[in-house]
Amino acid sequence: VYKGPHQHDALIEVGGASADVAVDKYGNVYYATYGDYGVDGVLRRYDAALVQSHINDLANGETDTYVPLTEGTILTTLPAGGNGIVVDDSGAVFFTINNWSDPAQSGVLRWDESLGMGEEEHFEIVLSAVDAAAMGLATDWFGSLSIEGHFDDGAPLYASLGWAGPIYAIAIPEPASLMLLAASAACLATRRRSQF
Repeated sequence: VYKGPHQHDALIEVGGASADVAVDKYGNVYYATYGDYGVDGVLRRYDAALVQSHINDLANGETDTYVPLTEGTILTTLPAGGNGIVVDDSGAVFFTINNWSDPAQSGVLRWDESLGMGEEEHFEIVLSAVDAAAMGLATDWFGSLSIEGHFDDGAPLYASLGWAGPIYAIAIPEPASLMLLAASAACLATRRRSQF
């Protein structure tokens, strides 16, 4: 938080290389550590009240304090360091990682409470580097993310998948499209049955 010339109010200690942070609608802060610099790759959530208690603590010339990195709740461990991160309206956390040793676990990942939490891997892969490459998309660097709305209700998740590459929109089909697809499949099955 900027407090004037040459003053910034530190809120949360971070470790490793730079990575994005995200804030949910309740003010909780999310951060996925970048594990290549001595900090384990984990996704953490910092309670809004805890973060709030460190805002404006420079106002009267006090020593700046901040939330230690390890005070965040571990939601999941990661196979590599985090980079981009965003929270949708439902509270699902989307984040990117770049795992150079295993492209199948490099890409856009998702965590929500239904997947569990703690010091084990509790995430699902939305788009891996392997799948992105098969579709002809950039895969050299999974970066920043953005979303407005609820992903499961069709809101697109915007993702930077290349060093200088384009921004891609990732979305699941709207329920109406799925119903149309199911109806088409049923009609096709009926036509095939009637031919025999």
